[in-house]
Amino acid sequence: MLQETQAFTALDVAAALDAQHRVTRSIGLFFSRFDLLVTPTVAWLPVPHGTLDYDDPGHSVRSWLRRIFEFGPFTAPFNVSGYPAVSLPLALSREGLPIGVQLVAATGREDLLLQVAAQLEQAAPWKDRQPSIFVD
Repeated sequence: MLQETQAFTALDVAAALDAQHRVTRSIGLFFSRFDLLVTPTVAWLPVPHGTLDYDDPGHSVRSWLRRIFEFGPFTAPFNVSGYPAVSLPLALSREGLPIGVQLVAATGREDLLLQVAAQLEQAAPWKDRQPSIFVD
């Protein structure tokens, strides 16, 4: 990935920044009308370590990003835009695996995220919840 990105031109970087700004503006428009956005954290149930093969040397930048976006399409826009978000383990699958819910707020509204997260944790505590296989 480093080798591919070193070949980027100034125009490539400008295009990437333009794409980032389009995402950021769209999200900002959403938050001009709403206080919070609620999404799943990931698109799939948790998968075994190594399934996503992020460190496969055969990946190009595009194939690596495609793989990330397949698994985590809901978190990516907020990683790109910098809007504050939190993922909470609010449910368990039939197999006992954690299912996350992501809350996103407007810029500077981390206080709102923490308030809502605290209320959700009080209503549905997850502190002692562990999957059948875990590292202690």
